Amino acid sequence: MSKKENNSFRLWNWDTFIVDDQRLKIAENADTDSSDEASISQADPADPVVGLSPPWFTYHRELIHSIGTDPSIEVGPLVECPDCSDNPQVYNVIITVQNRVKAQAVADILNPVKEFSEGAILVKVSVYDAEGNLHVPECPGDNAYAVVDTLNIALKDTAYFKATMVRPFAPGSPELAIYPLFEPAVIQFYNDDLSNFCQFYVNVASQVFADVMLPVICADEETSFPIYPSTDCIL
Repeated sequence: MSKKENNSFRLWNWDTFIVDDQRLKIAENADTDSSDEASISQADPADPVVGLSPPWFTYHRELIHSIGTDPSIEVGPLVECPDCSDNPQVYNVIITVQNRVKAQAVADILNPVKEFSEGAILVKVSVYDAEGNLHVPECPGDNAYAVVDTLNIALKDTAYFKATMVRPFAPGSPELAIYPLFEPAVIQFYNDDLSNFCQFYVNVASQVFADVMLPVICADEETSFPIYPSTDCIL
């Protein structure tokens, strides 16, 4: 009598997984341009130490898997600034948008400088159009609906965006809040995270977009607009 195979358990071959990871990482544009990201933790899976990609590498991948899902937008590699001082350490990311109007909208909603390690490491995001013109963040207008239009232009062709809604932040409040809505979907990508079986970063789409977008648009103006990326209300 043959013994019935138990499909609920399989012996894990860590060396095979390392090879698979290398093939997976080569497939990601984010990981082919940095020697730092080429290294893969080879710790034994029984080791309690948890490995993780540096957060600025994770942030770069968040850009790729959020705004970079628009076919007309290309997120360039994470490049350390060769002429900058070591304090802070500066990395640059260039985002190229085919359409000039969309390029300005993308520049208006993305965080241009992300700080890590209490400001010791900076990731600077620069947005260019296809003609090589640099677009810097601007205030789209003095009302919430101008901001909504900008969000719709910037996000409409990404893989997860649904719509932008406006409502009072609380019942009876005169303050309007703006809610870009995203599909109830998960974004995941390789992140050298040994606490995850596939070594992936995993988060809902709205939170990934929230991490790369400005929390407030027109922050330096008399009237500012808080932005609350949210998951669409599908029960």
